[in-house]
Amino acid sequence: MKIVHISDLHYGEFSGTDNLINHIITHYKDEVVKPKIVLSGDLVDSSLGKKDMGELKIKLTKLTNHNFDLMICPGNHDLKREGATGNPKKNIKVFNKYFKDLLPKGVNYKGEDDNDLLDYPIIHQFNDHFFIGLNSLEGRPLFTRGKLGRNQLKELKNDLGRIRKEHDNPKIIVYLHNNPFSFSYKYNWLKLVDRKDFRKIVKNINVLLSGHWHSNKRYKDCLLYTSPSPRDRG
Repeated sequence: MKIVHISDLHYGEFSGTDNLINHIITHYKDEVVKPKIVLSGDLVDSSLGKKDMGELKIKLTKLTNHNFDLMICPGNHDLKREGATGNPKKNIKVFNKYFKDLLPKGVNYKGEDDNDLLDYPIIHQFNDHFFIGLNSLEGRPLFTRGKLGRNQLKELKNDLGRIRKEHDNPKIIVYLHNNPFSFSYKYNWLKLVDRKDFRKIVKNINVLLSGHWHSNKRYKDCLLYTSPSPRDRG
């Protein structure tokens, strides 16, 4: 299975979204089975940008119309004003209103009643592949930091246990916005506060995807999570 990972479009501030979408469609036009697309947050630049959300939904619909399945989780800019202030629990309802219809239908592991962008973990199953999306703003972190929170971590642990109990050798892909590895002091406000607890839970998954840290690099090979960085002390 191929995965296209997209993060931090910041639609409304950054340009290039149309070119990216058209490139994906063109690049994979001859493949019958399309890659799964993961959007790991900061789809728009501001939680107040309802016009931007509406426009971006129309553009992303081009991908679903070409048989690409989209998995989505929110970022700090999707749920906070300028990515730093506001009420994520209130703003996620707006985020859900605009983007929930883009989610794949009939493959939600917990049932279609759970197939929205309000409750996490959200799990989509494609044969033996499980895509698990998380909300790293659910724990009400300060400013641009992320936090999954005790309840979401507990549910994630239970979900992983259930999947492994019910399926032989499942392929598990977890995605979230905030990067769960180490940060220097310079990038302290980007970190996932409860990253150590999170990494213990996902230690043996197959793929871990995150965004938030802007880096215009293309990685041809997927690096799987193995162990915490020796530099990560806090």
